[in-house]
Amino acid sequence: MSGFNVEAEKNKIKNFVEEVVEAENKGDVEASLAFYDKNVYALASGMKLMKGHNDLRGLYQEILKNMVSNENKIIDIKFSEGGDMCYLVASYHMVTRSPEGNVDEVGKYLAVLRKKAGRWKMEAMSYNAD
Repeated sequence: MSGFNVEAEKNKIKNFVEEVVEAENKGDVEASLAFYDKNVYALASGMKLMKGHNDLRGLYQEILKNMVSNENKIIDIKFSEGGDMCYLVASYHMVTRSPEGNVDEVGKYLAVLRKKAGRWKMEAMSYNAD
């Protein structure tokens, strides 16, 4: 990884995740989608395979309409030799509203990111509750 500063890129990924969570906590579907490649694959437990912004938009609309808060904690980030791809493993704690009151969900996710034109975008993600 000649000329590639791993720590600097890890900080960029950490900022990226913080920005995603900020958009989600604001309930902003379109701002949240902006962090994903237009052909993203999304794999969620108990759901059909999703591909692209249209599929992911439906998931986000459903989740964000009842979300109270979302927190993420990065567990690990690994980069490709060229430094233009990485995967991250993280945990999340999401609180959503339900007719019975707030519901806590704790889980984990794996995201694959690619750097294009100097910007990181998620190309694939999989998540599920513990």
